[in-house]
Amino acid sequence: MTVFEMPAPDKKELDDRVKTAVPVALLLIGIMLYAPVFVVGIVVLLLTLVGIYEFDGMLEPKVRLSLLVMMGSTFFMGGATILGGMTGLTAALVFVSLGLFFYYLLFRTPHNISDLQVLGISLFGILWIPWSFNHLTLIRGLPEGTAFLFLLVLSIWMSDMAAYFGGKSFGRILLAPTVSPKKTIEGSICGAAAGSIIAALFSYFFIESLSWVTGSLVGLGVSFLGQVGDLLESKIKRLCEVKDSGSIFPGHGGMLDRVDGFLTTTPVYFYLMFWIIQ
Repeated sequence: MTVFEMPAPDKKELDDRVKTAVPVALLLIGIMLYAPVFVVGIVVLLLTLVGIYEFDGMLEPKVRLSLLVMMGSTFFMGGATILGGMTGLTAALVFVSLGLFFYYLLFRTPHNISDLQVLGISLFGILWIPWSFNHLTLIRGLPEGTAFLFLLVLSIWMSDMAAYFGGKSFGRILLAPTVSPKKTIEGSICGAAAGSIIAALFSYFFIESLSWVTGSLVGLGVSFLGQVGDLLESKIKRLCEVKDSGSIFPGHGGMLDRVDGFLTTTPVYFYLMFWIIQ
């Protein structure tokens, strides 16, 4: 076997993934279809709190954040999104960013400029997890928000599965060997094709405001950004020298391991949908 050849899918790994993914998928689909925006916001808030906790855990002991401050900021942003929508999330981001500046400058008392790295990492964590993920609540609140949210989730999941099976079956050329040694260009292409096709079909049958052509392009973009998000989280884990962000999902790792594609995709997707329906 050469360095560019990928092994066939491992049965135990696949079984673990299916056992975890199916109940989680059914639960999320039920919430998207039947729960009001407020409930979706609560679920998103809980997920972001878990995400920030995992983010802090990955960084330890290399970087010591203030977990209490990060959790409080995350809770504040989630609540502002639920109560104030897009305006609330934007205002919360401004207040949280200023609050982090004051906290790390005045209460943590840096001794030199390198001590401020924790401020930059904290701001990145806030943008990467609660700010990005709270856009799911905003998507649900749009006209046809249920369909838009379902399209996003379906495109990312189908792209992820196609990339996984395509890479395992046909992968030869590594996509980013210094970041994630198992991902291949062939798998990436399979994922992009699946995301585009499923988005085109879903738009044609279920979304009045999107043509199948536009839906196809949206699915392609979602797949691309989702794969970027996957690579970004892989890079962070490599820098932190951890295998998974956590262990909450057997066979999948942590919560961030499952939603990494959403963290780079959701804000772009929301503003694109917001623009399309205007």
